[in-house]
Amino acid sequence: MKKLFTLLLVLVSIFCCGCTENKYTNISFRHTAYFVGKCAEFKLTVTCGERESPYIADGEVGDMVEFCMISLKPLQKEATGKSYTYMLSVDGEEYKGLLSKDIFGTGYNKDVGVDIGQKLSSITISDGEKSYPIELENMMSNAIISESEAIDISVNEFSSKLKEIESEGRNSEIYLKFVCDSTGDESFYYWYVAHVMQNGEYASVLLDIVSGDVIAKRGG
Repeated sequence: MKKLFTLLLVLVSIFCCGCTENKYTNISFRHTAYFVGKCAEFKLTVTCGERESPYIADGEVGDMVEFCMISLKPLQKEATGKSYTYMLSVDGEEYKGLLSKDIFGTGYNKDVGVDIGQKLSSITISDGEKSYPIELENMMSNAIISESEAIDISVNEFSSKLKEIESEGRNSEIYLKFVCDSTGDESFYYWYVAHVMQNGEYASVLLDIVSGDVIAKRGG
């Protein structure tokens, strides 16, 4: 009997953990990984997750697709204006291709189209003459506040507005991003959580990833 009771407790614990992770079904954008890496020539960010496609700010969640966005920023004048390719290797499978140059800036980017973030550790960039292997660090691993907890905090901040929307029979969608400080200081990262309503209204918060404190708030 004691063994049966223990087993039931384990099963309930597992079931509840699953519920916690999946209780928000109206997420139209979410990051699952945010990698940074650099060498003398470049600075790299690789962000992975899933997003609505096409994205429409209408309070509804449409078809979702995975993404893995590579963004390269040259750090030296000699590194600008060249063509660059990337190569990622995950579980024996290679993802490689040409990075697209920004139309108005000096950077390059490419969406690999698959969420492979949890398994990444490095990337290789090549300019046709030289290859640059770059180690990647997932900055989301520093977050004490989880995705679900970040949304919980935002829901609590905007509880009156969200209840009003619900009572009127309208829906809302959640936009969840892991973001770097706007000054570019890589010492500071935040959770950005936005609730987009069907009527075009939105309410958003910027949260400390360690304490969960609200750094900034808009709308609601």
